Parts: sequence; C-alpha cells; structure tokens
Amino acid sequence: MLELSIGTWRVTVRRTAPETTDLARIYDTASWLWHPIVSLLGYSRTYTSLFAKLANDGWLECLQDGAKVLDGGIGTAAFSVALAKTIPNALEIHGIDIAPRMLARARENLQRLGRSGLTAQLHHGNSGSRYFCESLFWASQPKQAAKT
Repeated sequence: MLELSIGTWRVTVRRTAPETTDLARIYDTASWLWHPIVSLLGYSRTYTSLFAKLANDGWLECLQDGAKVLDGGIGTAAFSVALAKTIPNALEIHGIDIAPRMLARARENLQRLGRSGLTAQLHHGNSGSRYFCESLFWASQPKQAAKT
C-alpha cells in the first residue's frame, strides 16, 4: 500500500490480486513471445543443466519408463521440454495452465521435439482447481489409479 499526502489531500494506492480471467488474458496476450524471452533469459539452458546434473547424480532414476510428470502452470513448456530432453525413457507429461494460447505454444514446443515415447496431455484450468488436486493424487497413487 502506498499513501501520499499533498496538502489536505491524502491519496492511497493499494494493489489487488488480479482475477484468474485477467491473468489468463494477460498470459494469452504474451504467449507468442513468452518462450523466446524465457530462452533469452536463460531458463531453458538452466533447466537443461539442472536436469542433466540431477540425472548424473541419480535423482531422476525414479522416472522409469512411462513415468508421469505433472507440470502445473506449464506456460510454454520450457520446464517440460528440458526434462524430456534429459529423460531417454518414455515420458507422459500432464500440463495445466489458465491460458489457452500458452497451452497451444506448449503443445507446439513439445511436438517440435519429435521425440518418440513422449506424450503430452495438456489441460486448460487453474492449478488450484479440483482437477489439479485429483491429478496429484492419482500421479502419486498409480496402482490405485489403475484399479479405477
């Protein structure tokens, strides 16, 4: 909150959290340039380096053939693309985002990899939604999910 007094006037400026629809509109507008900017800022290189180090140190051994990964707020899939480049096994990526155009860019970026064994299921929604919570549960309980 910012308050400014000028003579007998007092002005208060308070930031309010944007609504989900406003955020979706903002991200949709920025979607066409998002991935190039993220790459320019080094996020793609950093994610790739991080996953390579984690793989070398054995931290990604849990991602067996056919592993499922949930990317909440997938954006243009910079994180998922870097992971898919690192993991040679079959990989199923579930992404969720509030911005439909971001999801379209994510789909393009994942398909551009041209990698066999990589599947992506991208969903429009809020990462705080019930769908996201259920996805987390089923991803953590694969044997139970297989029974349903």
